[in-house]
Amino acid sequence: MASLFISHSSRDRVLVAGILRRLRKEGFEGVFVDFDPELGIPAGREWEPELYAALERADAVLFVGTAASAESRWCFAELALARATGKPLFPVRAEEGATHPLIKDVQWVDAIAEGEAAYARLWSAMRRRRLDPADSFDWDPGRPPYPGLSAYAPGAGQIYAAAFSPDGARIVAAAQDGTAVVLDGEQGDRLYTLGPHPSAVLSAEFSPDGSLVATGGEDGAIRLWHTAERGGVLVVQHDQPVYSARFSPDGTRMLTAFGETAAVHHTADGRRLLSVGGHMGDIVFASFSPDGSRIVTASSDMTAWVSDAVTGEEVVRYWGHNSPVQTATFSPDGSRVVTCTAGRGVGGFVFGRINIWAVDTGNTLVSISAAEDESVLCADFSPDGTRVVGSLGDHTVRDWDAADGRHLLTLSGHTQIVRWAHYSPDGLRLVTASDDGTARVWDAVDGRELVVLDGRGHRPSSALFSPDGTRIVTASTDGSARVWDAAAGAQVARLWHGAPLIWAEFTPDGTHIVTSGGDGAAVIWRHYGVEELISLARTRVFRTATDAERREYGLPVKAMG
Repeated sequence: MASLFISHSSRDRVLVAGILRRLRKEGFEGVFVDFDPELGIPAGREWEPELYAALERADAVLFVGTAASAESRWCFAELALARATGKPLFPVRAEEGATHPLIKDVQWVDAIAEGEAAYARLWSAMRRRRLDPADSFDWDPGRPPYPGLSAYAPGAGQIYAAAFSPDGARIVAAAQDGTAVVLDGEQGDRLYTLGPHPSAVLSAEFSPDGSLVATGGEDGAIRLWHTAERGGVLVVQHDQPVYSARFSPDGTRMLTAFGETAAVHHTADGRRLLSVGGHMGDIVFASFSPDGSRIVTASSDMTAWVSDAVTGEEVVRYWGHNSPVQTATFSPDGSRVVTCTAGRGVGGFVFGRINIWAVDTGNTLVSISAAEDESVLCADFSPDGTRVVGSLGDHTVRDWDAADGRHLLTLSGHTQIVRWAHYSPDGLRLVTASDDGTARVWDAVDGRELVVLDGRGHRPSSALFSPDGTRIVTASTDGSARVWDAAAGAQVARLWHGAPLIWAEFTPDGTHIVTSGGDGAAVIWRHYGVEELISLARTRVFRTATDAERREYGLPVKAMG
């Protein structure tokens, strides 16, 4: 039977129940919605693994579009996974003006404007995609397609080729959805994904020593991929999407936020040193204090906690929010924390606010309110701690005095929601990341736009400067992190994480980059400077780069004459 997964916000349960009744009346019985008593998540089960297993099994995804689901990070992860695995998407606009950046290129069904006609169009569209319940039959998802064999890459579309590694421990499968999937050769478990590619992958094979995979795409290109830790120096795997991954000031530890947990890891080998829990909702952001002795966590349960970074013991809990907390960061001297809120909170209202509060007492020092029903998606201190920057739901970024909350500056130019804003190390520039597909660099004094970072397929969810301010790294929903020249705006490197990214940042010494996203992996990559790349190239390249190649990779071009 055709299986349909409904992606929705838990705040829209009554609305979703109505859509579920319509689907079943139309004959669609294989519909997964988490709260359904028959096909939903059974009582006592761990809901996160169950949710992703159901999404993996589904033939298609129906997204219920409301303001709440557009702001839900879980819906973001579900849609990102659906797009990465090539599943058909059917967005239903169930609230006026609802949209989502991950599916703005998909045709919506507008239930508000069209009424019953919208659902008639939806049933017709689903049947055209071969999801007609009359043409399907029931199949136990746990049953292998052939006796004794597991289904190696469910959800990836047609598999064009598959090959074992030389030692037989892994299998690489070339998939129609534009990915090459690396799997455990014995159990068939997915290990990681190479891609996305711009088109279907027609062939894939390991090198004789197993260290590389060569893929051939429908676009005519051959690509080589490192197989050890996806080409990264280290991979730290989690069982849920990783919303943020931040380094300690000395670079020896990494702090990740996932589910209702924040975890501290050793960056040398990935060992988990500490887990901090206790929140009643997802921890969507976590960061170290400037001296590395404490961590602060921001949660959808409308609280932020400061904890000891060694013992995990709670230092102070801040209750001054009426909506889910989006980010939390320390001031440069570690005495204050700035938090911001977004989404529907107490009474179903949106309370967009920036609060600056004292770490030792938990008392509010400054409170800055957004406009009515407007969210604040991020907030951060300037390097000297005198200003605070925040991104608002009206597509602007604003700068305030951190002492008294006076509005100092507005950055206007983005055409869609701005997900992140970050000061340069000297505090003279700001970089922003937006759903409009660009990251932009601004003058932090007068608000002038300096550079636009725009790449094909690029939709950044975060953007941060390198410690020396010469580079910017952006995390994109296309599965890659891109490194840019901060002055010229040229892309100088691209790291293929293989799943939609939420976060990317440099280590404090600028030598490595961490990426994290919807696949639950935090991957640490080596980042080479220009001089290091030139030295490395001299040992491997047997001709000089052309002027065009030098311009493409941000290298100096020799003057004529």
